[in-house]
Amino acid sequence: MGMDTRERTLALLQPYGLTEADAIANNVVANHGAVLDSLHASEVLAAAHAQCWNPIHGGFHDLKWRIEDRPDWPHLRVGLSLGMHHLAFQAPPDLTALRVERSLLGRVHDKADPFTTSAVVQCIDHLAPLDRAAFFEQLAADCQRCDRLLYDAEKLQKNAPWRDWLLGASRAGHVGALNACLDMGASANRADANGNTALHHAARFGHQTLIQPLVEHGARVEARNHDGNTPLHVANTHGHEFVALELMAHGADSMDLMQTGRREHRREQAAHL
Repeated sequence: MGMDTRERTLALLQPYGLTEADAIANNVVANHGAVLDSLHASEVLAAAHAQCWNPIHGGFHDLKWRIEDRPDWPHLRVGLSLGMHHLAFQAPPDLTALRVERSLLGRVHDKADPFTTSAVVQCIDHLAPLDRAAFFEQLAADCQRCDRLLYDAEKLQKNAPWRDWLLGASRAGHVGALNACLDMGASANRADANGNTALHHAARFGHQTLIQPLVEHGARVEARNHDGNTPLHVANTHGHEFVALELMAHGADSMDLMQTGRREHRREQAAHL
């Protein structure tokens, strides 16, 4: 299981040029196991994307650290701990060992943010010169890795074909793939060449369970394809009564069926003139 599953996961990641592809694949397989083999590619990549956001934990002797980052944070955050004692600071943009050390010292000595020297700082101060250098080298290396993982997460979100997969999932009735694509930011109102949105496809193929997640992510029940038909009309045309009821429960106007019927009747009359 291990190698085959890992190779498949890595093969899905490789087209995106990720800097930490090997480590991400290893962690995804460790967390999800053989179930990955039964998942759609969108679900595997969504799991990989989530893995990129996990905090990085490390340590040096009795000192431990937790490093994490988010797109809306100006800098990644480092939390140091020694037993029950804790100290947090923001890492600098330049993640060298020297810069990280200076950021820590700046946090400790910032007059605008008074701080009582803690056991964490005392422990660092009492490290032998070589140990102190090794401590900051390892801490900086993990900060750099955290930064690379954020970069990889952004590449996955921007470059994977989430929107195309969303339409495919709506046709196939694949709830997991659909939710993965929506969670990764795919527009619920993306339309194909004929103007059919994911709701149109779900309605066409009778996938009632897809209606609610699509609507919750902003899908417009009144959207019209190039023929002027809404998802409700499509569901009605193909005899999917429960899908039609689900659409109406989420705001679709039943009067649209009558109006669409009148338009089609007028087209038929015009065709015979």
